Amino acid sequence: MFLVCGEAVIDFFQDRRGGELAFAAQTAGSPFNVCTGLARLGHKAALLTGLSRDAFGERLIAKLEEEGVEWRLAPRTDRPTILSFVLVKPDGAPQYAFYGERGADTDVTVSSLPNPLPDAIQAVHVGGFPMAVEPSKSAYATLIRREAGRRFISVDPNIRPALTGDMALHRAHLESLLPCLALIKASREDLGFLYPGMAPEAVARRWLAEGAAAVVITDGPDGAFCLNEAGLVQAPAAAIVPVDTVGAGDSFMSALLAGLTEADLLERQRLAAAPREAIGGLLAYANRAAAITCQRRGANPPTRAEIAAA
Repeated sequence: MFLVCGEAVIDFFQDRRGGELAFAAQTAGSPFNVCTGLARLGHKAALLTGLSRDAFGERLIAKLEEEGVEWRLAPRTDRPTILSFVLVKPDGAPQYAFYGERGADTDVTVSSLPNPLPDAIQAVHVGGFPMAVEPSKSAYATLIRREAGRRFISVDPNIRPALTGDMALHRAHLESLLPCLALIKASREDLGFLYPGMAPEAVARRWLAEGAAAVVITDGPDGAFCLNEAGLVQAPAAAIVPVDTVGAGDSFMSALLAGLTEADLLERQRLAAAPREAIGGLLAYANRAAAITCQRRGANPPTRAEIAAA
């Protein structure tokens, strides 16, 4: 089982009708999407985030149950569910506006962490803005450091500048966690916020030198690359016309984690030394998952059958 930590929000997508600006709602949040993606690929997943007692929180729980994702490790809170309004640009890239001061997602404390974790949990994945905002920032850092060496640890910073706060502080925080990480995945856009002006490959080599066992960087239509002890492996993206790119990175992440499990690489040292051919196949699989998500609106990760058909 995967324990996925981070946010669960409600996305509102623009839907222009008769000249009026209307919105349609959808459950979302990067870790929420990763859990859904893992479940659709046949892997057990549990979500750890603060879940509001408001009506949106109840809807998030209903969706998790519908997808077969365990949510009972998540603390309930009276803080509100964060709402995200998504405006899609002509190229399919999303623009986000977030509403919800002191939202439920960040209301995870060190004392509310499950300790010990259930034995069934093989891997811990942490992502999104709760890594940058207290008290969840300290809680997830504690969890990562506590479980490193016991379980596979991965991180996707999934930067949202409006919620992340001081980028220099967040960069230093992420770098302090690198020795604990089997895998860190980021997009070119994330790196532009964290390391403006620095080439993605240079960032990947820096992260590897500072302790991560493997680094994966995604770059939209230019595909993805991975850097580990075996060297650099690149995989092109599928040629598609996107509806939007919302959730593409999350579908990539869930497919990558699922693929690592099935390739018996869900272990720090094995992933660090994994051969280029194996890594290339995993990146191609994850790219196909992301491409499918880009061809439909919103964060809607594919099933195993859909990836096979692609």
